Amino acid sequence: MGAHPTDMHSVAHGATPRYVEPLAPAWDVGRPQRAVYDLEAAGAIPPLVLDVGCGTGEHALFLASRGHVVCGVDPSARQIARAARHARERGVRAAFVTEELTRLERLGRSFDGALDAGSIHRVELGARADYVRALAAAVRPGGRLFVLCFGDHERGPGGPRRISRAELCTVLEGAGLFAVDAIEA
Repeated sequence: MGAHPTDMHSVAHGATPRYVEPLAPAWDVGRPQRAVYDLEAAGAIPPLVLDVGCGTGEHALFLASRGHVVCGVDPSARQIARAARHARERGVRAAFVTEELTRLERLGRSFDGALDAGSIHRVELGARADYVRALAAAVRPGGRLFVLCFGDHERGPGGPRRISRAELCTVLEGAGLFAVDAIEA
């Protein structure tokens, strides 16, 4: 029985292959983004929070470890399984649910706020209005939404399509569901 090339490291001739879990996705840096640390330290993250597009759960687990009640949601069952495994390994309580980002109303609950750390990029341009409506259905009136995304001022190579300030305001405020308080680099 052969192994798939992504299931093992390269080995020199005659060496025994070492089977390992596939490498983490490029967006998984193994810790929360600095902006999430800063928001939590400033007391900006509300008590009951939805981590939208949570991936392997680093933001959700960090926030839960700081006393927040957190639900992480992601369309990838594989990433949700990883997040749940990380929670068990670290002894941190957080809920993780597999769901499409444009169907957050199916969660059947509302949150004081939501965190989108790079997920808006994963939503196709034509579905972004649906995404914002889904966020509004999941966040209580008066709740806060924090969006971390690649801005059009960033010129580095790679990464997802950049989002301009005007585009971000248009998509978030377009349906009258959110008011943009601030956009920071």
